[in-house]
Amino acid sequence: MPHARAFQQDSNKTRNSVPFSVRYLTERLIKTSIAEAAQSNATLGSSGLGLVVTASGKVTGGSVSINGVISISGDNTSASVGTAVTVVLTPAMSDGKVTWVCSTSAATMHRYVPSECRH
Repeated sequence: MPHARAFQQDSNKTRNSVPFSVRYLTERLIKTSIAEAAQSNATLGSSGLGLVVTASGKVTGGSVSINGVISISGDNTSASVGTAVTVVLTPAMSDGKVTWVCSTSAATMHRYVPSECRH
């Protein structure tokens, strides 16, 4: 089971969009922790236990569910993305492998999110 951790964006790698923040926060840190816990326990249950998203840089909030669903938000302030947008990454486990589906609330938000979330 992963230890409680707070993940923050590295200020040296900031860009003016949520896509970089989402990739940095999730692919490098949170997604790895969830996948490792899920593979170790052979289930996604409790894979997100103790993991948190800390508002930093362009990321204004977020959460990680106990089952590993990651939600990351930006808002409409100039210090953030400039529009309210939320990206949700949902894990699935099959044959011991964890895969991810990325989504966002509306097609109008596609320019603010990674290409894999534009469906």
